[in-house]
Amino acid sequence: MEAVIIDWDDSCALDGGIWHDKEAVEELKSHKCRSIGWVVKENKDCVVLVSSTSDHQFSGDICIPKSAIKKRKKLKP
Repeated sequence: MEAVIIDWDDSCALDGGIWHDKEAVEELKSHKCRSIGWVVKENKDCVVLVSSTSDHQFSGDICIPKSAIKKRKKLKP
């Protein structure tokens, strides 16, 4: 499996289910994220990473939409 660092933009929201002032909503912006892990699956829409592996299982999984990816770097073994 290939190890990578991926910089990506994530969506955000204010607390759900309550009313917010217009100004607070207008201040919303995406969050800059960085994920590091092994690529388990990749297709035209997304990259699936895991942060830990064993002989038969994975942990720390995340599916990142390719449209959110800003930068990707392959890590050296």
